[in-house]
Amino acid sequence: MILEAKHFQVLRLLTAFFLGSVVMEYFGYTERNRDYIFFILIRVMVFVTSILSIIQLTDRSLLIEKYKIEMLNHKTLLVENLKLLSIIYLFASIIFNPIIPFHFSKITWIVIDAITAIFFITHSLIEQGRKRKNEKLDKARKDLYSQFEDISEYKQKDHEDGFK
Repeated sequence: MILEAKHFQVLRLLTAFFLGSVVMEYFGYTERNRDYIFFILIRVMVFVTSILSIIQLTDRSLLIEKYKIEMLNHKTLLVENLKLLSIIYLFASIIFNPIIPFHFSKITWIVIDAITAIFFITHSLIEQGRKRKNEKLDKARKDLYSQFEDISEYKQKDHEDGFK
């Protein structure tokens, strides 16, 4: 895939930031009156982010199923959870689709925007935590493998020297 996991995180966080700015505006924390085009751009941004996230999650679940990869360091995020996340992103892409827009009241949109922003941020944080755990696990595996290689080298040397 063209985009790496860190790009998806940045895209999700950026989208959540813009959704959050709309929510903050509603509660009077900012004093901007946005043009309609701004809301269309947010709609497109959430739609694209959701579709790309669905593709990323589908790729990961197919990879896990194909190679029977077991996520030892994060067992709760298995294929079923990836499918659930895909369904949530699909729901967001339908609600925010720019082609056939849904029309809700302002307060309904504020609630939808807030929930979507919280979901995007939460998913990005979980992904970041998973990435860190994977890096630690990979480092531990490399250290373990290097220790086994050292032991096997000594065993091979001992065998060549006639020791068992």
